[in-house]
Amino acid sequence: MKDKKDLKAFGKMLTNMRLRSGIKSRRQLSIKTGVSDTHIGNLEKGKNRPSKYLLWSIVAVLDLTSEEIVEMYLLCGYDENEANYMIERKKAKNITFSELLAEFMRMSG
Repeated sequence: MKDKKDLKAFGKMLTNMRLRSGIKSRRQLSIKTGVSDTHIGNLEKGKNRPSKYLLWSIVAVLDLTSEEIVEMYLLCGYDENEANYMIERKKAKNITFSELLAEFMRMSG
């Protein structure tokens, strides 16, 4: 499990990115990502770590830079190389993160 300080930093970053993207409420983000608003609240408070799938769902909804994606990945305790691989794959295929997420789901399920 990742350090609580890192999860708090992730939560603060998530809140800032959500608001910057024009998503005013946790409920709106929960609808767009398919999880409960309580779960989004716990993420923003730094109480929970998102699954990789949820993290990429969030990335697909929010307009994040590559650097922000890597930072979120690291704060959650995930491997930076995996984040960079997904970013490069998106660029190579010239697709959106939503399309990349759908492809990932087809491959894994």
